[in-house]
Amino acid sequence: MKKAWFYLLLCVVLGVSCSTEDNSTENSTVEKENGYKVFGGVFSPNQDWSSTTRASVTIMADADLDDIAKVQILTCSPFGNADANGATALNEVAVKKGQAANLVFDVPAHATRLYAACVSKDGRYRIKGFKVGQESVTFESQTQETRATVLGQTLADAPVIGRDEPSYNSRRAQMAGVSDDAHTYHQWYNSGWDNDHLYKLADKDEDPQIVWVSDYSDDEKEDLLDIIQTYLPNTVWKNGKRYNDNLETVMNSDLFKYGNNYLTTTGDEPITLSPIYRKGGTEPTMCHVYYYYFKPEQIAGMSEEELVQFFKDLPKYKAIQVYRATRVKDGVERLPEGVVKRMTAFTLLYYGDEKPVTGKTTGSYVFPADYQIGIMLRSIQNNNESDANSYKNGCLYADGRLNTEINQLEGHFANAKLEPTAPRVAVLGANGKNYLCFESGADMDFNDLIIEMNGGIKAIGETPTFDSQVYTFCFEDREVGDYDLNDVVIKAQRVDRTHVKYSVEAVGSDEVYLCNTNGVLLNDAMELHTLFEVPVGTSVNVSEGSTRLKPAQELIEVPADFNFTETKNQLYVYNKTTGKTIKLATKREYPHGLMIPGDFAYPSEGICIKDAYSYFTIWGKNPSECTDWYLHPVEGKVYTQSVFE
Repeated sequence: MKKAWFYLLLCVVLGVSCSTEDNSTENSTVEKENGYKVFGGVFSPNQDWSSTTRASVTIMADADLDDIAKVQILTCSPFGNADANGATALNEVAVKKGQAANLVFDVPAHATRLYAACVSKDGRYRIKGFKVGQESVTFESQTQETRATVLGQTLADAPVIGRDEPSYNSRRAQMAGVSDDAHTYHQWYNSGWDNDHLYKLADKDEDPQIVWVSDYSDDEKEDLLDIIQTYLPNTVWKNGKRYNDNLETVMNSDLFKYGNNYLTTTGDEPITLSPIYRKGGTEPTMCHVYYYYFKPEQIAGMSEEELVQFFKDLPKYKAIQVYRATRVKDGVERLPEGVVKRMTAFTLLYYGDEKPVTGKTTGSYVFPADYQIGIMLRSIQNNNESDANSYKNGCLYADGRLNTEINQLEGHFANAKLEPTAPRVAVLGANGKNYLCFESGADMDFNDLIIEMNGGIKAIGETPTFDSQVYTFCFEDREVGDYDLNDVVIKAQRVDRTHVKYSVEAVGSDEVYLCNTNGVLLNDAMELHTLFEVPVGTSVNVSEGSTRLKPAQELIEVPADFNFTETKNQLYVYNKTTGKTIKLATKREYPHGLMIPGDFAYPSEGICIKDAYSYFTIWGKNPSECTDWYLHPVEGKVYTQSVFE
């Protein structure tokens, strides 16, 4: 109570009007006339200028993690490359396994699906998608099916290696023959592939490796599609130009450093590969998946050249005849195009460490612990497996060092214009499982075929890092303004359920005060220029190219049910120069104050919001259109130096 009286007295002394009376611009004829002139007309009477909505959800911390430390609300899948695909946390709270927590949060208006997350003490994630408005989320329904749960099916005892053949790489090395730069396969001359050999079971259809497994639930399918399409969106061709090329995503991932593209066995149960998605076309259906393995001590002390040759000489074993997982049989399409579905799993067999002998070497269903598994896709086109002369046939590796020749083969694979040592298989870790993402052609979207790798293999990529969601508050400080909305710019971040970080990013020339933050530094009595140590009359952080002054920030405690959009919590500005209070715009007003989700690139000085964002006027006239207008700035018309810290 004493604190409230102190602030009231301070406001009176300074002449600051915070919330004791409403002298805002909402009924100003002057502002309406100016707004009509600036925007060339009126906006929809239903436009409330809100780009966020208030929501809440109860999360049950029952994911398959023993040491759950917190739950979060995320904007999208956090799995993928280092920047977590733009995922941000809308709210979070500390919990223990089995507890339920209700979180209130502000949702970007264009979002219809969000993610609940359970997070372990060491940062491992399990996520579950949900629709905005859904009351609760539980993780119990997620299928955690592994090879161990289906071992009751009849499996062959000691399956036998019965067939072998030289690989395409081996055949091409022999075909190159002599050093002839004009030869189709000159890249394979003296390449070290001469002894590369492929091994298959005596059973032509590899039945001993096949296991029938249950399909995903509808929720799981939706979650997986979101993960796939967030990390590896489909390539789009426009006017002969390729968009959404995912190679940069793959190459910038922490998974593609030498050594990290090999997966480590646990030794406690069999390993299975389940084809779960194919983008479309016939290419993936005619491929075979192979694998090879080694013990880390086998490569200790090797040079790079020795290491690559060691991998080339290792036996490659057949894991999947992909056609068997994608064909239509008995009226059932096992893996339709563009649909997540799981019916078939293929076991990886351990054949020991000696060179296999056809008709004698047998396999077992459990690998010893700590072996490294490498993956290869044998691309076979036109159903002609034996044709090493086909320029569309080739061996494509997750370890890019083994792709040096195939990436330069003219006629098909070289069309991707990859570096010689670029990978052809991306390895994605998400939700405690590993996914192999194949690029069998030249469009580089790495989602031609996606296979779930399960069972006795260590999960990767479980500890993504990202920030909490930022919200930007932009104000126009005068009734007759230019609507560049940079006269006062505040950025705020919901750090957790009871803390918000505010940052004063920009200010115009008028004497202005930020109201309703209730902080020690950021409070109703603090004139904003003082925070930057510049006099009133100086504009700060509004002109592109000028020196950016460091924002003033403060972490402030808030109630557990706090959200930014509720009227009692909303920031507003008092302009002492004009004696006016500027609040967030509402219906039948012009946009003198906006709350925008994200680290918004606000307009540069003197550039109207409608010119800095081309879709703004469309959204203003129809609130249901272009709801993501703030994601599409016009180059050269926004202040790009502003980055929330």
